[in-house]
Amino acid sequence: MPKNIIIAAAGNIDERRLNELLENAFGSLNKNASSSREAPPEIKRNFIVKERELEQVHFCLGTKGLRSADENRFEGYLLNTILGGSMSSRLFQKIREDYGLAYSIHSFISPYADTGLLGIYAGTSAEFFEKVLKMSLEEFKLLMTVKVSADELKKAKEQLKGNLMLSLESSSSRMNQLAKQEMYFERFFSLDEIIDEIEKVTEEKIQRLANRLLDNSFFNLAVLGPIKKEKISIGLLTDN
Repeated sequence: MPKNIIIAAAGNIDERRLNELLENAFGSLNKNASSSREAPPEIKRNFIVKERELEQVHFCLGTKGLRSADENRFEGYLLNTILGGSMSSRLFQKIREDYGLAYSIHSFISPYADTGLLGIYAGTSAEFFEKVLKMSLEEFKLLMTVKVSADELKKAKEQLKGNLMLSLESSSSRMNQLAKQEMYFERFFSLDEIIDEIEKVTEEKIQRLANRLLDNSFFNLAVLGPIKKEKISIGLLTDN
């Protein structure tokens, strides 16, 4: 098998038959082939608006995230869970449930081999767009300046562990996990190992990572909907 190909399988598998199929499919390929890797892109602040006649304004605010093998990746998963990664998160509870300003809002974390992305998405009205953006940035600032409570972190850990265990019930999810772990770590992590790493995360580590990632010099904003660029105050991104 070439070094730059990873095959992952999960479920009711006949390993010998699988190996035969793989040999037939890939056995003739150059086994010494290696993949070239470009340098990760340099992250710069950017601001894009596409005016379109829609019922809502959709926007994504992104900043630098973590690469898949970053030593702080578990802090990153928990930071995302607290910020907007669940229905009990800060963004969802405050902006959607308490104030009713957005139809949908959540945060996401996307790690890759040599870089990553932390972002939020919201669908709101043109009237409330700037307010939703401002309130989201306020939550960024709070995570940077005020430690999360022990109770909030505990709930986030339980949420993350629960999602992890649910994902293991799916063969396709197990297969994807095997492939990613082999690709990024060249080893398999057991459920107990992962849970142990989640439990090691502290309130201080969350705050430290927030200050590392939520720097406005890395903010990128994309807006789509019935709104003009000149109507948006770019100072919202640069002044926080």
